[in-house]
Amino acid sequence: MSAVRAPKNRRIEVRATPRQEALLRAAAGATDRTVTDFILGTAEVEAERVLAERRWFTASGESLAEFESLRGAAPVDRQA
Repeated sequence: MSAVRAPKNRRIEVRATPRQEALLRAAAGATDRTVTDFILGTAEVEAERVLAERRWFTASGESLAEFESLRGAAPVDRQA
């Protein structure tokens, strides 16, 4: 069963130095992908990582309590 792929109907243009283009072409070839698939795939992974870092964070119990007090929220009972 193959995944249904959304049509690619949007264009993103970038400019690159000859060195950057050669590097991207070599890496795409080494991974058996087109340059477009390589660029979009790696850019998508990086974009998801960047956005996740801004949505999720971890904190110690002490740091979380301080954060909650600063924003005026009632502390959350972590034992439940």
